Amino acid sequence: VSLRDKHQTQLLWQLLRHSEGAVRHYLYEHVFPAVTGISDTTLSCTAQEIGSTVLFGRRLGFSGTPSEVLPATWF
Repeated sequence: VSLRDKHQTQLLWQLLRHSEGAVRHYLYEHVFPAVTGISDTTLSCTAQEIGSTVLFGRRLGFSGTPSEVLPATWF
């Protein structure tokens, strides 16, 4: 397959444009790494760690967490 061959490229586009696997591969292997800086490293911490002053001196919000699991120092 030559991507410089317009006929081959158009044929591949017609065959693969509705292929979920092909679209997912293209997005995850080419688009997302180029525009979002995807990393193999995962950052994680607990609500208690985020809620403490160790990481941040001021907290403005903590989206998606039920109030009962937020640190008591927030209230």
